[in-house]
Formats: sequence, structure tokens, C-alpha cells
Amino acid sequence: MKILFFGKEGCSYSSDALDYLQKLGHDITVFWSKKRNEKIPQEILLWEGDYLFCFYSYAIIPQLLLDRVNVPINFHPASPEHPGTGMINWAIYNKSKQFGVTAHLINDKIDSGRILKVKRFNILDNDDIESLTKRTRFYYMILFYDIIQNLLIDKKTIYDLLEESKDEKWNGEPRKIKQVDKMSLIDINIEREELDMRIKSFHTKKFPLSLYLHGRKFIHV
Repeated sequence: MKILFFGKEGCSYSSDALDYLQKLGHDITVFWSKKRNEKIPQEILLWEGDYLFCFYSYAIIPQLLLDRVNVPINFHPASPEHPGTGMINWAIYNKSKQFGVTAHLINDKIDSGRILKVKRFNILDNDDIESLTKRTRFYYMILFYDIIQNLLIDKKTIYDLLEESKDEKWNGEPRKIKQVDKMSLIDINIEREELDMRIKSFHTKKFPLSLYLHGRKFIHV
């Protein structure tokens, strides 16, 4: 079996997923994604084979490569109700009751391909970005192991998985990173309740909330 694996450089979860695939003894080619909008090397674009697994990767898979892969699968770290970027942020901000992870076929649009499998879990009242991220990563790995078990070990077909998840549908347009960035920029006249919700939903040490006042940038700590 020829497999192309897209992972994120420096991500332990990507490394664990690749290690599992390698232990199964398949012919695996790897591309480590480093940042958004990076250029995919020509040798990867011209790869041909059975499965493509996109796992925590920044890469957007072009049609040129999709046409050369029998089954391209993306692992989306959110449930179908949350397509796009900043899924955890939006789930907390919108006070969603559930979250999850999704495996789906890749097509020419972001987070819109037919769904293979979903795993959901409850969002707790006191969840924040860190706690929800940790739980999401746990289910993300479980979803990956399940898909690999189904397809590469149990020899289920893609059509079997599509039939099992036929009632699952994407909900809404995928969020973009610029929408998350906009929520992280605070207006000086923001209401207290809205500010508290923005801090809970969008503020982290790596990506802090900020505001501009008289040409100076202030960062929330």
C-alpha cells in the first residue's frame, strides 16, 4: 500500500500517527508542514498512490495531487458543526454544548468533503481553550487509529464508512484565520461581558488579545 502522510513539523501527535503507520509496514512518503501557505515540493505534487492522510497539517492539497491519489483523507480537529479555522475558539465563544473530530474525504473546498467518521464529546461549562484543546487532541488520535484500523487492517472500504456516516453533514461556511484575528483585536469601547467572553474564547499566551490606542499596541496579559 502506497501512503502519503502530511503532518505538522514539531507536532508529537503527527509523529505518533506516522510511527503507527510505519509499524504496519506500508510504503510511506512524508511531507512535514511548517507554516500556512507554504509551497509543496514538486516531487510531492507528482506523487501517486493509494491513500493520502492529512494530519494536523497546514497544507492545502491542490487538485493536481488529489487527482493522483485514490483516497485522500483529512482529519479535522472539530466536529462538522465547526468547519474551518479557530474551531475551538468559536465553539467556546458560541457556547456550544458539543465538540468533536471529523475524518472526511478531501475535495477542492476546505472542510466540505464527504464525511467518513465523527467522534463527539461534551463541552463543559468551565472548559477553556487549553482544556478543550487537550480533549480534542485525545479524540483526534483515537479517530486516526479507528480510521486506520477500518481501512488498512479490517479492510473496510471507503463506501462502508460513507454509508455508516451518511447522516453526517457539514454545517455552515468554513471560518477563516482572518476572522479569528479580528476577534482578537479589541475595540476600546467593548462591553465588559463581551470582553470576558473574548478573553475566554480567543486569548492565549501565544495569541494574546490586543488593542490599538493612539498609535500604540496594548496586549492583554
